Amino acid sequence: AQLDDMGDRSDIKQLFVDVYMHRKESLGASHRDTLASMHSLGAFYRDMGEHIAAMDTLRDCFALRSSVFGADDADTLGSQLYIGEYYSYLGSGSEGTQLLRDCLESRMRTLGHRHVDTIDAMRALGKNLKELNCSKESVGVLEQMLTAVIANAVEGSLRADHPCTLEARIEYADALLSAGRFVAVDALQLKSVMNRQKTLFGADSRVTLALMDRVGEVYSKQGLVYESLYLNLESVSEKCATLGPHHSSTVGSTFQLANTYVELGRLKALEELKLEEVIHILEERLSATHPTTISSMVKLGGLYSVLGRFEEAIQVMQVCYQRRCASLGDKHELTLGVANN
Repeated sequence: AQLDDMGDRSDIKQLFVDVYMHRKESLGASHRDTLASMHSLGAFYRDMGEHIAAMDTLRDCFALRSSVFGADDADTLGSQLYIGEYYSYLGSGSEGTQLLRDCLESRMRTLGHRHVDTIDAMRALGKNLKELNCSKESVGVLEQMLTAVIANAVEGSLRADHPCTLEARIEYADALLSAGRFVAVDALQLKSVMNRQKTLFGADSRVTLALMDRVGEVYSKQGLVYESLYLNLESVSEKCATLGPHHSSTVGSTFQLANTYVELGRLKALEELKLEEVIHILEERLSATHPTTISSMVKLGGLYSVLGRFEEAIQVMQVCYQRRCASLGDKHELTLGVANN
């Protein structure tokens, strides 16, 4: 996993395969550790963009865990949750909804509504429902999640606005915005809780940086473009210093900053980001078919289109379409999204 984060992809797949095969031979195909390695292998396939192999591996792991350990086992439910969220990632959220509902119901029954695993299941189901435009139910589930998170914080002698509640606040805010309830977002105090996160854990903490990006997205959806800009600039600066300018996380924040520049009409600042150079380095560092590379190219094509640079947009999108066809097939949701663009 560390090699993957550094962009060295030469031997990573074989490492995951070797661990899985060794455990399968020495411990048996149904051993808990073997299935943990199988799940890790499936997750790696997903990260590599090999979605057919990923889903097949993850489904087989889920089936084995369910038959050996039972439907309410923690590992079985972990597989169920992961696959349900994976469907949403692939643009097939409706296929994962029942899996996520069943997972939440099981965890509520066996662990209670304030257990950390139950809260995670609430988050997953709430996001899934939001993506399916079931706004009212999504808001209800994520409000229940936030209430549980705050209650746990207070029970642990923490403030109700402690940074440990920030991620839940962001998820709930995003659902409120999707439902058109803009005024209700102000009551969540995202700015003050974000500032406490920086104070307590540092602005260069990876967790803080990830939360900065997400709060910036909420600001953008609220129309608070300058607030989003300041947070994006800080995030990109800190990530460049701690992770490097071409780390996948830094690249994601850079494209978010680029969108903000476009909203403000600051085209000169946009040019200074040198996004084309970023794509070229991603192709060399991660490979041309890596999901981060392709998704970054899709974002670049979208920016070209917004700027009226249509010939360049078409060229980039054609390359993305060809690569998505090769990795996902021409009927896949993500491929069809690029085709539509």
